[in-house]
Order: sequence, then C-alpha cells, then structure tokens
Amino acid sequence: KPHGASFTMEDRQQFVWQILPTDVEFGTDGGFYAADWTNGWERPNKGRIYRFFDEEVVKRPIVAATKILLAEGMEKRDGRELGTLLAHVDQRVRQEVQLELADRGEASIPVFTSAATGALKTGAGSIVMRHGLGRLHGIWGLGQLARKTPEAVKPLVALLSDADEEVRAQSAKVLGDAHFTGAYEGLVGLLKDGPPRAAFFAAQALGKIGNKAAVPAILDLLARNADKDAFIRHACFTALAAINDRPAVLAAATSENASVRLGVLETLRRWESPEAAKFLNDSEPKIVLEAARAIAGVPIDAARPALAAMIVNPALSDPVLRRAINANFREGHVENAQAIATFGANPKVADALRVEAIDALAEWEKPSIRDHVMGMISPLPEKTRNPKIAADAMKPLLAGIVANSGDSVRIAALGMAEKIGLEPLDSAYDLVADAKLSSEVRTAALKVLAAQNSPKLKAALKVGLLDGKSPALRREAIRLQTTQPEAVAKLDAILTGASPADQQAVFSALPLVGGVAADAILGAWMDKLLAGKVPAASTLDLLEAAARSKSDAVVAKVKQYDLHRKPEDNLSPWRECLEGGDAVAGRRIFFEKQEVSCVRCHMVGKEGGGNVGPNLVDLGKRQPRDYILESIVQPNAKIAAGFESAGVKLNDGKFLVGVVKNETETGFELDTGAEAGIVKIQKTDIKSRKPAPSPMPDDIAKPLTKQELRNLVEYLALLKG
Repeated sequence: KPHGASFTMEDRQQFVWQILPTDVEFGTDGGFYAADWTNGWERPNKGRIYRFFDEEVVKRPIVAATKILLAEGMEKRDGRELGTLLAHVDQRVRQEVQLELADRGEASIPVFTSAATGALKTGAGSIVMRHGLGRLHGIWGLGQLARKTPEAVKPLVALLSDADEEVRAQSAKVLGDAHFTGAYEGLVGLLKDGPPRAAFFAAQALGKIGNKAAVPAILDLLARNADKDAFIRHACFTALAAINDRPAVLAAATSENASVRLGVLETLRRWESPEAAKFLNDSEPKIVLEAARAIAGVPIDAARPALAAMIVNPALSDPVLRRAINANFREGHVENAQAIATFGANPKVADALRVEAIDALAEWEKPSIRDHVMGMISPLPEKTRNPKIAADAMKPLLAGIVANSGDSVRIAALGMAEKIGLEPLDSAYDLVADAKLSSEVRTAALKVLAAQNSPKLKAALKVGLLDGKSPALRREAIRLQTTQPEAVAKLDAILTGASPADQQAVFSALPLVGGVAADAILGAWMDKLLAGKVPAASTLDLLEAAARSKSDAVVAKVKQYDLHRKPEDNLSPWRECLEGGDAVAGRRIFFEKQEVSCVRCHMVGKEGGGNVGPNLVDLGKRQPRDYILESIVQPNAKIAAGFESAGVKLNDGKFLVGVVKNETETGFELDTGAEAGIVKIQKTDIKSRKPAPSPMPDDIAKPLTKQELRNLVEYLALLKG
C-alpha cells in the first residue's frame, strides 16, 4: 500500500511453515512453487519442490489462456495486439510484451506512447486506464527505447502533470534515467507540489540531469519534508551530491533549518569532504552524531583530527564519544594516546566508555585491521605503532584508576598493567588480599603480579589458594603454580582432598607443565576414573588433560575409558558434561552464542525472544540434569508437553502443521504460527496425523565444545523459577 514515497506491507501472513525455501516461483499452471533446502547447512544432497494451488483458481479460463500466450510467445504478434496485451492481468505477459516491443525499436514508439498516455483502445474497454499497469509498461518501454533513441521519452514530459500519481512518478524516473534535459521544468514542478512518491523520483531525476539551477528547489524540499520521509531526504542529498554545486551546498550549511543542514552534511559525506567536520559543533545532537558517523564511517581521514578532538567533552552522546576514542586511536600520535588516557581516567565518564578507552591503549602496539566502531576492515596507515607511546600516557594514571573505579574499569586497567606494569606494584597485592573486592578484580590483580614477576607473587598465590569464597581467584592461583618451582609437586599436593573445582583447575594446569611427573599424576588419576573414583564434576577436565598428554600410556587410558561407554546409553558420549560447569559462562552461551541461538526459540522468564519452545525459567526445578542434557544433544528424544509438533491432514483436504496445544479426547488446538494463529481441530475431522520433528535442530549441540555444553547444562540446571 502506498505510504509516502514508498510502501507499507498490508495483510501480512505466514503462508507456509517449517520449510527452508530458497526460492519461489509462480508457474503458468496457476501453482506456486517453492524449493525446499530440507536440512539446510548440512547439505544433505537432496531437496524438495512443493507446489501449492487453489483447486478452483487453477480451473479458471484465464489460467489456461495465459499459459498458451506465454508458450506461443510474442514474436509473431502485430503491434496492435501487443499494445492490447500491455494491459493483461498477468505481469509475465506484460513483461514479455514490453520486451518484444522494445526489441522492435523505433517502430514501437507510437504503441508505447499510446499505452503511456492512456489513448490505446482495447477490445475490453479502457483496461489500460482502469488498471494503470499498462500505462506504466508503456512508460518503461519508452525508457528502454531512449537508450538508442533519446527523443523517445519526450511524450513523458506531459505526463509529469498527469492525474495518476504513479504515472507522474514513473515518468519522472524514466526521464531522469534518460538524462532528458527537456524535462527540467516539469521535474522542478513536482518537487514543489507533487505527491511524495513523484517528488522522490523527481529529485533523483534532477540529480541525473545535473542542472545546478535545481539546487534551491531541492533544498526547499528538504526543509518542507522536515525529515518525515526518509526516502525523500535520501533522494534530495543524492541529487545534491550528483549535481555537485559545491558553493551552493556549502552556503546552505549555515541554514537555520536543521533538516537542510542534515541534508548538506549527508551530501558532504557522499563527497568525502573534510567540510563535514564543521557539523561536529552543530546545535542539533543528531547532526553532531551524523557528522561523527560520516567521518568515522566513510572514512574522511582529513576530518578525523577534528573528531578526535571531541574526546575532551564527556557530555557528548556515547556513540559520538566512541567514535572520538577510535579517531584518536587511528591517528596514533603521542597527543592522541594522552587524550585517550585522560578520558579513561575521568570518573565522570561512563564506565563502558572508560573501558573502551583503556582497551584501545592496550591494543596500541598491534591494532586490529578491523575498525573498532564500524566493524569493517580498515587497515591503519603503514607506520610504526610504538607501544611506549601508550605506556607513557597510561602508566601515571593506572594506580589512580585501579584504586578508585568500578569493577569493569579496574579490570580493564589491570589488564593494561599486565603489559606495562603498575606503580606501585604492591598495590596489586593489596587488591588480591582485599576479600571485600570482587573475585574478578582480585584475579586480574593476581595476573599483574605474575606478569611483572613481583616478589609478593608467592604470598599472593597463598592468599588465593586459601580463599574459599572466590573460585575464580583460587583457579587462577592454581594455574599460576605452573610458574613456580616444584610446580608438579605443588599441584599434586592440591589434588589430595581437593574439591571438584580445584581438581578441575589442577587437571587443566598439569598439561601446561608437562613432563614425566605430570604424566604420572594424570595416569594415576585415569586409573581412579576407570575404577569410578573420580567426582563427576571433574571428569571432563581429567579426560581433556589426559588426552593432551604426550604419554602414549596416558592417552591409551583415555581410549580405554571411551571403550567402556555403554552403547545402549544415548547420553554416554556426553555424560561427563552433566556436572561441574560454570553457570555464568553457560548464561553467555544461552543468550549470546549465535551458533546455537537458544534465545531465538526460548525465554527465561521475560528474557529472550522466542516462544517456539517452553519458557525455561524453572527448568532446573522441573527436570533433572540428564533430561536437560538430552534435550540439547538429542532434542527429538523427548519433547516437552504442549510443544509436540504435528502434521494434520483434514477430511476436507487441508493440511496443517504446527504445535499441539490443549489436547483432549475429542480435539486439540494447533498453533500454526504467530500470524496464522491457533486452529481448533476436532479429531473426527482428521484424516491422518503424523508427528513432526522438534523445531530444535538435531545437531544444535554440534557447535559447542564439551566445556561449553557442560556450562550450558549448569546454567539451565540452576534455573529454579
């Protein structure tokens, strides 16, 4: 349905559910064909083609007649008949006719002109005038002929004032494509008083014609549009960019009208002009943001210093400040590093932005070729990135940041301190020893002590090992034992009577040390595992550590364990994933890992985006861990009540697919999709019913490592409502 310069969707419906259509076509038999990719990414080397049709529609005479028309082709038909067929109800016929007439060249100009102007008479009355589509094909046909005969579009100039709005719009479009200068006055008239869609095409056409006299009218349209119709705004600044009257555009940069200034800015973006930097100081915040986007996104290198200078104003919006940080990072001079460091140390700045600034300095020496803000590949100029620049800028500020900031900023600063040091270094030990701080901050401080080889590292490791309330700190303290003398003996001592969490850390650390002694420990614990004497929560870590061993004897014990898995147990390959996971990491997998997209089909309370599957808010209270694991690795083994899918063929020939809801002895409801709604079905109306596979793919767990799978199970198992 027409909506301003564009359209809006009306009566949107979900036509077919639970197939993967890669293409659709309308057949000449009245059917609708869809190619189905079956299992999708797995490429099963097979596919299906579905045909959908209405039994009554395919019997209509027009279907058979259209099929004959298309089969016979248009080459042998005279111009008068072809002109009549330009008004045919079927789009494919109209297109074939238009192409055939265009192939005949200048001889078709009268036919196309008659169709375009609505003067063509047909046997069925004024079909062309009533439907309008024949007129449009006449206009488009003249546009085709104008590629060789430019004067062919001259009759369209008069149509710029036609009563039919779409005729005016398409005439403007075709005249612009033909660069027909004789249409200038009519096109300017459409800018002033034409309907939105005609004004949209008129602006584009004026840009293609390139008459500089049109600039004031285009600027006036920008002002009147007032950013209400994005299509018109886009057409205006693309036209201004194409006309390329730089003095006139720059003169409008000081307009009191914000919509005009925004249009000028977008034009400058197209020109990649450094003049875009002027708008960084505009009174309208949205224009300031667009200026920052233009400079960072094109990019406009010559304007980047001006964007970098914006970092001194922390009151600007976050998107502008992120681009200012990145502009300084990409400029790469001493003063840029100092500006970023000062910004990162400013307590009045939002923590997320301070973290971004500190992380930028941490990456100074080896910057990614992917732009931080835009995400696109944007290599830095070939020049030496001296890490000392970032270190000199940040080092005097690190201690203050670490002492007086929120956790996320502290952690980022401590990450930087791992590389460049922290003065005084003893302050890192104070953080480790402060039990009131978060585990993440204390762990980051411990890493700093290890990286800087602090004399207090040994004492800090002892603090970490004795801390029973900070698992992350204990894990890092255990891992860092690998850097100490007699590491294997210390790790072995920790194993004796250790909790499963400590065992996990030790097993993960042993391969880092390696050697005969470490292999001996792993071999002895594999013997315990084969005897069933290792906690389930640390089994996975032991198996993975042993598999990494360079000892053939240890690896052989892993293979021996695998041989003991019970074939009749469908969860046997994954049982070590039942316990011992990290629920925080599991939550990130559920909500953020795109490869599994759990939130596409599920919700946890009010979080998430899907209702195809059950809400998992109390899953851990309702189901044991083995059920949770099975539902991930073998989703079709058991389907939650109220979410069984079924394909139902009714006695009247209709076929429905959906999720079964509220089933009773006499009937049930079938949820056929959010837009098609719920269909009530009586069992006496059913001819056949077959179970359909779970919407959850069989291989949903394939992208997950066993560690990730265990973490996901842990998260779901702890959901108690």
